[in-house]
Amino acid sequence: MPIFNIESKLRVEASSLSRDLFTMEAVNRELAPLLRMSAPDEWRQRPISSWPTGVRLFKSVISLFGLIPSDVHQFLFEEVGDLGFRESSTSLMNKTWRHQRQIIPAGNAAIVRDTVEFSNRFRPMGVALKPVYERVFKRRHRYLRSTYGAIGD
Repeated sequence: MPIFNIESKLRVEASSLSRDLFTMEAVNRELAPLLRMSAPDEWRQRPISSWPTGVRLFKSVISLFGLIPSDVHQFLFEEVGDLGFRESSTSLMNKTWRHQRQIIPAGNAAIVRDTVEFSNRFRPMGVALKPVYERVFKRRHRYLRSTYGAIGD
């Protein structure tokens, strides 16, 4: 299964960062304007740290530029907390999608680390999609660094 890691050290304390990042609206701010993930109203503002684990939650349509449906993601979280989560979801394109986000306190700063592992339903497509997914997460981290300030970049 393809896997990659991306991390950024930010000029913000971990506790305030987790409040800012762990909602579907925050996810969509990171993804904009390239992608948008839908969510029912009851989940849009609900902190991810309060989402139940071990159950399929809802289907999210992933749209290019918020207009063109490109995939349907079925959320399932294995673990959630104030400083991170471990997601193990599926989608129309991906048999498995594992995303772990950690916020690691570093004094008055915080390290945000994303680890993504996936298995595409059509194996050759997974090889082609890895650079696309990496680019999306690199863009998310550029957003985080520009919003909160980067340390060491």
